[in-house]
Amino acid sequence: MQELKIAGYTPPSFKRTTIPDPLIEDSPNLLKDAEACGIDQVWVSDLTYIRTKEGWLYLCTVMDLFSRKIVGWATRSDMTVEIVLEAFGMAHKTRKPEFSTIFHSDKGGQYKSKRFRRKLKRLGYSQSMTG
Repeated sequence: MQELKIAGYTPPSFKRTTIPDPLIEDSPNLLKDAEACGIDQVWVSDLTYIRTKEGWLYLCTVMDLFSRKIVGWATRSDMTVEIVLEAFGMAHKTRKPEFSTIFHSDKGGQYKSKRFRRKLKRLGYSQSMTG
C-alpha cells in the first residue's frame, strides 16, 4: 500500500451536533459575570450522540448548574428541536422553578428555534448562549 501510495479509509468518529443558524440572532451570554448560588437558578443543556448498532442516538440533557443534577433528558434518532423540547419539558415538569431560571446552551439551531424560544418566554425563563 505504501508503494502504491494508497491508504485505508477510516470513517470519522466525530458527529457535529452544534449547527448554528447564522440568520437567527444569538441570545446574550448571561453567565459571563454570574454564578449559580442555589438550585434552579441556572440550567445548562447540551446535545451529544451515541453510536449504536441501529445508528446514531442523540441525547439532550438539562443540568442544574448548582447541584450538577440532571433534571431533564431526552433521546431521539434525530436532532430536531423536539429533543430539546422534550428534555426541557421533563426538567420544567420535575422542578417547577418559582423564579426566572436562566437556560444556558450553545448556539445550536435547536436552541435558537422559534418554538423553543417561545416556550422559554411563556414559562418565564431567560435564555443564555455561548459558542
